[in-house]
Amino acid sequence: MRRVSSGSLPYRAAVDAAVESVNALRDGMPIPTATPYWEMQARLEAFQLDCAG
Repeated sequence: MRRVSSGSLPYRAAVDAAVESVNALRDGMPIPTATPYWEMQARLEAFQLDCAG
């Protein structure tokens, strides 16, 4: 297995997405789309199984 370094990119992308969502709510604009909860949960479970096996 190889290591992949992304530095602070995931954190910065998450903060950008949060700010974009809050600004859209404030301005009465459509909120950005997001992965449905059930789909994200399935991805996390699949990742966990992949890492365990």
